[in-house]
Amino acid sequence: MAVIVAVIGMDLVIYLQHVMVHAVPALWRLHRVHHADLDYDVTTGARFHPLEIILSMLIKFATILVLGPPVVAVVIFEVLLNATAMFNHGNIRLPGRVDRVLRWLVVTPDMHRYRDPAQVERLPGMLLLPFIGRIDSYAINRRNWDGSDET
Repeated sequence: MAVIVAVIGMDLVIYLQHVMVHAVPALWRLHRVHHADLDYDVTTGARFHPLEIILSMLIKFATILVLGPPVVAVVIFEVLLNATAMFNHGNIRLPGRVDRVLRWLVVTPDMHRYRDPAQVERLPGMLLLPFIGRIDSYAINRRNWDGSDET
């Protein structure tokens, strides 16, 4: 039971982290590097700005310290997290009915497909993306960078 509860707890924390990177402007600046990936495929699930990777690792370490999960729970969680990341970033198309059913359980590739308009084609540009340009809006709260609501 401890393994199941720990895996669910760690998944909840990572879900909340993902909500935050879409909702907090400074975090969205980092996360949009992932969404600007020009080659949307299974490798997109591993393409993040190095600062976002470090932040994510710190959150995971803190979660492990707080929850004190069994080691096997951490391993199971990481395997599931990476497997679902490969699936929902996969360059595949599911039949409409299958996609609609699966969306109740996991993020499907069609749910996740997104391309940031501030695309850059080279690694230096991707690494600089969080620090350059104006962000007019970001995904979750649909507010403009200046704080006013979009119309």
